[in-house]
Amino acid sequence: MVLPTCGNCGAGLSLPADKCQNCGQPLTVVLTGQKTTPRPPLDDENEPGKTVPPSGDDGDDGGRVETLLRQIAAQSHFEERYELQGKISAGGMGQILRAHDRILRRQVAIKMMLTASDGQGSSPAIRGQFLKEARVGGRLLHPNVLPVFDLGVNRSNQIYYTMRLIDGSSLQNCLAAIDKGVLTRLINFPLRKLIESFVGACQGVDYAHQNGVVHLDIKPHNILVSGFSEVFVIDWGLAKVDDVNDSEELADLYRGRSSPHLTASNTGVFGGAVIGTPGYMAPEQARGEFHTFDATTDVFALGGVLYSILYDQPPNQGQGVAEILLTSQRPKQRGKLRQGILPRSRRVPKESLAAVDALETICLKALEIDRENRYQTVDAMIVELNEWLASTPGPPHGF
Repeated sequence: MVLPTCGNCGAGLSLPADKCQNCGQPLTVVLTGQKTTPRPPLDDENEPGKTVPPSGDDGDDGGRVETLLRQIAAQSHFEERYELQGKISAGGMGQILRAHDRILRRQVAIKMMLTASDGQGSSPAIRGQFLKEARVGGRLLHPNVLPVFDLGVNRSNQIYYTMRLIDGSSLQNCLAAIDKGVLTRLINFPLRKLIESFVGACQGVDYAHQNGVVHLDIKPHNILVSGFSEVFVIDWGLAKVDDVNDSEELADLYRGRSSPHLTASNTGVFGGAVIGTPGYMAPEQARGEFHTFDATTDVFALGGVLYSILYDQPPNQGQGVAEILLTSQRPKQRGKLRQGILPRSRRVPKESLAAVDALETICLKALEIDRENRYQTVDAMIVELNEWLASTPGPPHGF
């Protein structure tokens, strides 16, 4: 087994710690049998005479973030622990990498923040946002929320966090596969399997609400379905946590990242301060009323996901972002059912049509314009969905 030792005196270490228990010096961790180099100081530690405020200092948010990152860096040993094995995906704030964890001998996914040389990593807003994402993932310990294992800072001063590596795809890609007739685990009885997966996502969001977190960017792209039919809600970057209003910081962050070719399914900032995905935003979110965001705001977005499952489009539609945001304020109607979700026969049984009608009723209730008329909790919506599953025949004679 590879054991950590102090890079100053060589004594064995008991982690986590910020100083060696033997010599009392700040830690430079060495894993026995491997070579390492001292970690360079973080950003403002290079400045002569720079005073680092204590962790409990009441300074600005940026100062607290930098102090926390210095503490994390002192205990991180990224280069010794993780073997990088290639890029999975990339975004405006960072990239997702596949890696091998040498300590626990498992494959993981690592989200790595862009470096300062990329023009992003030095931004206090991005660094704070990255920490927020990791903390939410570490806080929400639920089978339907992708877990965060570790948070650290490497020797290149990049913040990273590690997650479970999932062999799967987004719900959006699953729906696209069904549309194309591609053989998947969902294809034989797609509607029932889709609703079972959707209930899993609802359970993850409901758990988040019970722990003070409102997602605010729920859409099929942010629901991950594994090859083992597990379901995970991902991408908590816009979340409202413990009623803290960070909307201005988020607006500044996304204003610099937004594409000029935004669609109903792109996350961005609109009209100066409205943040989210236009096609799935509740009316209050489209108006930028951050102080009102609560469980019912996510209920609307979940209703939007169900709408997309049934009708192959987001509930808010239009020719441009402004029109899409405007339609978020209008009552929703039933649409044309997605091809491929009903039993494959020339004649659809009356029981199947009645079951779809009941599902549409659930969907439209979640999408009520007046929030008082929506489900007041995600759990209330889950109850009715489970009742639908219990009363709807499964294979081989139903969905």
